[in-house]
Amino acid sequence: MKKLVTYAAALLLTTMSTSFAQNNTQLDLDNAIQTAENIPQDVQNASNAIDRLVYELNISSAPDADAFYNDLFVLVNHIQNNADDIDYFMSLAHDESTVPFSTASVNGLTAQLVVLNDDVITLTNQIKDAVVENRYSDANSLIPGLRNAIAAQADVATDIISEIEAIKLLTTVYTVQIRLVDAQGNPTSTNDLQGYYAYNEATSEYIYPEDERGYSTEFFFLPAGTYTFDSFNGYWSGTGSNTVTLSDALVNEDGVIVVDLVLWSE
Repeated sequence: MKKLVTYAAALLLTTMSTSFAQNNTQLDLDNAIQTAENIPQDVQNASNAIDRLVYELNISSAPDADAFYNDLFVLVNHIQNNADDIDYFMSLAHDESTVPFSTASVNGLTAQLVVLNDDVITLTNQIKDAVVENRYSDANSLIPGLRNAIAAQADVATDIISEIEAIKLLTTVYTVQIRLVDAQGNPTSTNDLQGYYAYNEATSEYIYPEDERGYSTEFFFLPAGTYTFDSFNGYWSGTGSNTVTLSDALVNEDGVIVVDLVLWSE
């Protein structure tokens, strides 16, 4: 009895620790996404500053080079800070997750943001110099390149969000509970079965409940994916299998995905 109590306590602590780690991972990934979502608004503000300069160059003939320069460097500074913050949150998520994943794809995209920042800085300086020196035609010719550079930053931000969303899905884990039902779908039970297992259709891995005897009906921390759940037949009974793709839509109010196995008996 003491051994079973000790095992149950250890399992509870492991469950709580893993759950806490994955909750933190999801929170960090959400923070990274929210940071990337700031970038399109910064790009829009910079675009508005460019529009204003174009009007001043070609309509009012009174361009404000300093205002343009300052507005564009707000974008530059925000892009740099956002890129750093995204990398920071991704690093936290990577270190805390119990489900391994790589941050390389996101880090590569934040590096692109910084490279584009260099283009924005160069073009902004060149346009400012042209305006100060009254070379309005030169300034106008440089503006399309600047628009392209900041538009590319918005596109990269969208790619970053997509990559992080994919990682969120990868690092989401589920608790699955097996429920035995009869041929009509009514809950039933038996003491004859010899345990349960889940087969990961993508990795060909067999997974067993975290139970010292192997008879538990609960599977903890299953990553998102498609699994075939089944039982080991008893002397007089067995079950059909059930293939399920785990998703948030299947999680009930208790935070569990219930998978039914149809019981048959001789």
